[in-house]
Amino acid sequence: MSFSGVQAMKGWLEKSSLGQLSKAGSGELKARHSASFHVQPQGACKRNAIAAEATDHASFSDITVLPKTAAQLRLLGKATARSLLFEGMSPSARQAVFNSMTPLVVDAGTDIIQQGEQGANEFYVLEKGSCEVYVQSAEPGSRPCKVHSYSGCSGFGELALLYNQATAQRRKLLSNAPMLDLLAPERRAMVAEAMEEVSFRSGTTVFRQGDPGDRFYIIKSGVAVVSTGAGSDRAVQARLKAGGYFGERALIKDEPRAADVTADGELQCFTLQRQVFLALLGPIQDVWRLEALRKVPMLNNLKERHLVELAQQMTAENFTAGQLVFRQGDSGDTFYVVAQGTFSVFDNEGQEMVRLGTGSCFGEAALLRPDVRAANVRAVTDAGAMVLHRADLDRLLGPLTDIGHMWRLAALGTVPLLGGLSCEQRAQLCSALKPLRHIPAGTVLVRHGEPAESFYIVESGSCQVLGASNQELGRLGSGMFFGELALLSKEPRPATVKALSSIDLLALSRADFQRLLGPLQNLLTEHAAKFCPTTAVHQNVGLGDMEVGRVLGAGAMGQVRLVHYRSQRCALKSISKAQLVREGLQEHVKRERRVLAVCSCPFIVTLVTAFQDATHLHLLMECVPGGELFTHLQHHKRTGLSEDAARFYAAAVVLALKYLNERDIMWRDLKPENLLLDANGYLKIADFGFAKKLVPGHRTFTLCGTPDYLAPELVTQTGHGHAVDWWALGVLLYEMCAGQPPFTHSDQVQMFKNIVAAKFTFPKHFSGELQDLISRLLQRNPAQRLGVQLGGAGEVQGHPWFANHLDWAAFGARQVPAPFLPQGAHIAAISNGSQTPCEQRDPGLERYESIGIFRDF
Repeated sequence: MSFSGVQAMKGWLEKSSLGQLSKAGSGELKARHSASFHVQPQGACKRNAIAAEATDHASFSDITVLPKTAAQLRLLGKATARSLLFEGMSPSARQAVFNSMTPLVVDAGTDIIQQGEQGANEFYVLEKGSCEVYVQSAEPGSRPCKVHSYSGCSGFGELALLYNQATAQRRKLLSNAPMLDLLAPERRAMVAEAMEEVSFRSGTTVFRQGDPGDRFYIIKSGVAVVSTGAGSDRAVQARLKAGGYFGERALIKDEPRAADVTADGELQCFTLQRQVFLALLGPIQDVWRLEALRKVPMLNNLKERHLVELAQQMTAENFTAGQLVFRQGDSGDTFYVVAQGTFSVFDNEGQEMVRLGTGSCFGEAALLRPDVRAANVRAVTDAGAMVLHRADLDRLLGPLTDIGHMWRLAALGTVPLLGGLSCEQRAQLCSALKPLRHIPAGTVLVRHGEPAESFYIVESGSCQVLGASNQELGRLGSGMFFGELALLSKEPRPATVKALSSIDLLALSRADFQRLLGPLQNLLTEHAAKFCPTTAVHQNVGLGDMEVGRVLGAGAMGQVRLVHYRSQRCALKSISKAQLVREGLQEHVKRERRVLAVCSCPFIVTLVTAFQDATHLHLLMECVPGGELFTHLQHHKRTGLSEDAARFYAAAVVLALKYLNERDIMWRDLKPENLLLDANGYLKIADFGFAKKLVPGHRTFTLCGTPDYLAPELVTQTGHGHAVDWWALGVLLYEMCAGQPPFTHSDQVQMFKNIVAAKFTFPKHFSGELQDLISRLLQRNPAQRLGVQLGGAGEVQGHPWFANHLDWAAFGARQVPAPFLPQGAHIAAISNGSQTPCEQRDPGLERYESIGIFRDF
């Protein structure tokens, strides 16, 4: 019988009972090993990014002394030397842990730990042999998948180091509370992330009757006694056990507690502050309304902000038990969302059709047109409903027949190529969009190499973008677009796009585009050159198709060279396959290629094409000639940049992060070294080796990034999401204006402690607005961080430090003068770099065929 988990391949292990380790989440990280950090000294020396699996912190007790030999102590010391699990321990504590470890010999094929086992509490160091980590997915009939392997002198933990059941447990417990069970899964996950764990000793009062209510509790373990009255009148109203909840009305409004709650025995709870919930999702009544509106098919195409506006217009109505809401045949102009209580829907014969409880909705047809009610609705109990009138919808968004037009207008506004058009011009294009309905799954929408004739917007459904070798480059969903360059030329399609599901598209032909906006053709061509200097992702390209010039930069994995390709200057990034394999970083460069292939943003470096030969992978990208922001900052090391200059550069990062967030992409490597200046002084973000697509509300567990810029959840390795990019923005702002990052310390352990505690001070010259913005970005709790709350990136853009000093529309159109124009030696070196023949590679380099591990590059 086989189990998923860690399986031995003839190994010798030392194990130590360290108490129950904190669990860390069921994300991509299936196995953990200690992370190794190297902090570069400050100054002109560039900082290296790190990539490693995570380790969890643990406490230990009941130490048994089993003295070790000198050789064993050296092995244990080496295995734990750079682990964050041990880094904070004193030498005596570390020695005590080593002496507590007991030997264990296991045969090949033996299961050391098993996925799903309860109560595991051991930490292991592998002395000899090797072992492998397998994970069984939740898919029925799926086979365990190997995700990692360990060799001698490695340390690993029990299941708690592989998975975090805590968040999963919180999500499950949240479903017990009706008012939170209504949340969409991704929002329930966000709430679970924001909850804190608290403990109460037996007899402790959690809160008293009459206390102001500001927290909601769910019981993890133990018993909570709910009682009212005092003295002889005291009466127990309920005894709540694991899975029970109390204080839920605190999420609705501030009101006194209605009862006492006391711990009967040791009590552990997950708790959520009302203010945290408000910052994360807004008032819970608005959340209920929003979730209900999402379920109305006729509103499916509305943007999130429009649904939020509608939800805010809904008003409350109360009904007594037995009260009729409306009769069959009545005229209707009102839509209802049940807030509390129960309603019955029945016909004129009195036959009940359905009962509706909290979160359900009825009467939605009234939003479309004046109509008669199709059934009777009556309150079964005292009940309340949130109400939306058709007049309010028409006033906010126009008639539903116009909403489709508005949605199309907004979709066209996201296309960088059309960024220079006025609203009136985009409205003209909207009228020319032709709907293509119910295209079956599997249909090829455009094919690689075919002449381009039309531009498409995905109205509903999803499709995948495929490269010349049929490898997936990315996926597109509602509101996303492809083929926009077809509006300017008949250049062959750079990729194939295939429907993944039944899909509805909106198409705009080049002929209609030229008929409507023909006089703007030259202007748009210039605009395309500015925003997309490389006009398409070409395939079937090799080194022989370009003239290779000077080296622009070099690193451990390869080099970047200036090349001339199709009369354009480009940057060719060449990465050694052999080095990638030795470092285990193949997926990083493949991920970078996939992300860049689907990005079309003026603040993200543009990919021209990707190709490979026997020894190297190549990414051909637009040349961004102004160099790194890091180099520019070195001239302002003592004083930092002015706030106006920092605001200009930060604005580009905000828009780039907003673009990535809208596509569920985390960057995870923000730092000045990865911010490039173009010839006009505008920033473009580069280097996407750590980028990852992640659904909102979920977490991932790969430790990656640059130490100075790591968020607390990366250091503690408890799982992270999109919030890490907004934390890094806070660090960048601080470094630009102060000359160094906020947590820098000569002792790397102290630096990590400062990060985890969010401990830093502001220079005196920082304005109050800047301090407030950085403080809200450098929030220790990711759920409270600016950028991930209800308003998303819009909250960052709307912060006074930006909003009071920057015209976002002008900046997006690149009409704001840059504080610094790259000139002189650097630009000249790139422009006039001498051309050289293609480098002659060492024939001894290891060769890897494109059909092997790099087949999907």
